[in-house]
This record gives sequence, C-alpha cells and structure tokens, in this order.
Amino acid sequence: MHEVKVLIEGYAIWLEAHKQRACGTITLVKGQKNTCMVDTGNVGDEDKIKKALSKEGFKPEDVNYVVNTHGDIDHVGNNCLFKKAIFISGQDIYEGDVASFFVDKYEIEPGVEVINTPGHSIEDVSVVVRTKKGTVVVAGDIFEDENDAYDHQAWKVFSKYPKKQVESRQKILSLADYIVPGHGKIFKVKK
Repeated sequence: MHEVKVLIEGYAIWLEAHKQRACGTITLVKGQKNTCMVDTGNVGDEDKIKKALSKEGFKPEDVNYVVNTHGDIDHVGNNCLFKKAIFISGQDIYEGDVASFFVDKYEIEPGVEVINTPGHSIEDVSVVVRTKKGTVVVAGDIFEDENDAYDHQAWKVFSKYPKKQVESRQKILSLADYIVPGHGKIFKVKK
C-alpha cells in the first residue's frame, strides 16, 4: 500500500505587513513502484532534506518523481537534489530535457495521481494518494494550513484566481480524508 510521510512541516509566519517567513511542506510519497517527493522547500534546506530522507531509508537518487504543486520558490528550492527524477510542474512532465504534458490528471502509478487544482496560481496541481488510512491529498497552497480549511478568507490574500481556488478546494475536500497543506501539518478532513 502507499504511504505519505511529511518529511519537513512547512510554516508561514507574518513578520509585518507584506513580509513573511515561509517554507513549503516537503512530503515523501512511498508508492508500490515509485518514490515521489512533493515540493522541495527553500534553497538551503538540502541537508535537512537529505537527513529526513535518510531516516526513511532513502537518498535523493532513489526518488523517481518530484512534483511541484506550484512554482513559488519556497516549494521548488531544492529540485536540483533529485537528478534522476522525472519532474512534474503544472501540467508539464520532464524526463531530462524531454517534455510532455497532461490535461486533467497524470497517474504516477495506480493509487498515486497528480490532478489539476488551479487557484493559488493557474498551474497548481495536487497529489492524490490512496493509503490504508484513506485518501491523502498533498495540496500545496490551495490549503495554507489546517486553519485555512474552514476559514475561507485566510487563503484569499495569496490567491491569484480565487474563483478557481474555491472550486479546487471543494474538489480536494470531496476527495480527501486527509490533506497535507502547503504550510503546516497534515490534517483530517471534517466531513
């Protein structure tokens, strides 16, 4: 069965108006055939990532896929660690310098798929993983943290496409038993 492990919990702390300290949540998806990283944090987090991967029995070269939920720097800063991986960013799939794309969803393997969830940016994607405990959706900044799941105003300050984000949030909430947000700990969805 598939397993989702938050390697490094993200955070977002307001310092003053228009200034925030932030890092995206970095998540490992252990599949039947593939190992997948979802988001890679800030530049400078290389050693933290290597240490967290090592605790799970992996090295960067063991990772088959890297999915960037969106292109913000605090979510893509360590992509270069994963030199052997296939990269998915937006609807683009890169194997080295060979690019292809998908329209609505892309199956990494049965039980692990990448779906379009625009809103925070037009290119947002989320990773849907079927696990023993239920369906986990690694949602990036479509959900900033658990508090934002039920406070429909908190996320809007960062949304470039609020109407699309509302639709994506509803889609994720209908699919997920658990959500890994862009800047916080995994949380259970209240049905």
